[in-house]
Amino acid sequence: MENKNPVQALKSFLNKQVYVKLKSNLSYVGRLDKMDSQMNLIISDTIEYEGTKTVRNLGKVIIRGNNILYVALAEKMDLEAVQKL
Repeated sequence: MENKNPVQALKSFLNKQVYVKLKSNLSYVGRLDKMDSQMNLIISDTIEYEGTKTVRNLGKVIIRGNNILYVALAEKMDLEAVQKL
């Protein structure tokens, strides 16, 4: 049976490379270090993207949960194809 609770699903992503797409069209790839019940995230070794363009390496980033459009495991994604969306 699949777990439908997004917070519980996100917990399974801890210490893994994630792709985080924001409502602002920015996206981030990095290792998910911590999260809370509001889906606020702390990501390390983070790279910021705007569309398909790499903007900068940021290191540790805190992302507020209400800005997130979706989160996915980076290893399961074709990042170049997704960033074009």
